[in-house]
Amino acid sequence: IYVMNACGNNSGSADCLANGTPTQGTVTVIDGATNTTQRVNVGNAPGALFVNPVANEAYVTNQNDNNLTIINGSTLGTGTVPTGATPADVEADVNTYKIYVTNYGDNTITMIDGATHHTSSLGVGSVPAAAIVNPVTNRYDVTNTNDNTATVVAGGQPSAIQFVGVTPCRLVD
Repeated sequence: IYVMNACGNNSGSADCLANGTPTQGTVTVIDGATNTTQRVNVGNAPGALFVNPVANEAYVTNQNDNNLTIINGSTLGTGTVPTGATPADVEADVNTYKIYVTNYGDNTITMIDGATHHTSSLGVGSVPAAAIVNPVTNRYDVTNTNDNTATVVAGGQPSAIQFVGVTPCRLVD
């Protein structure tokens, strides 16, 4: 069980600041069998968490650091992968081991190969926020909150992009 802690070890602060500096976020990992906990440090201003049960990894967007923390579920070791500006949401296709991050600071998505951590980016609509992966259809759908569109990426390929006019509130594929 993974619980994201935006204020990290500074949970007593209402604004997650320590002497005016943003505190590092953490993820609390709870062992479901024993209920024991361990904390894992992630970046500043963690925004979203996705657990990949197939790869035994958890992914956390770090909005102030413009990166993604990858947590190994077995060792609790971490690594980071760069993203676009102000990463918001993270999703993954557990069948293809592809990780997708929406970046509302620069209107892109970052596509990450889970095996190699190689990244590529793709321009989408204005202020991409929530996203969803459909592993059956191999599509990645993104709500673009500032221009009332949804971006549909088929097969995780930048050449297979479509924009659909909608008033996004919640995206379900």
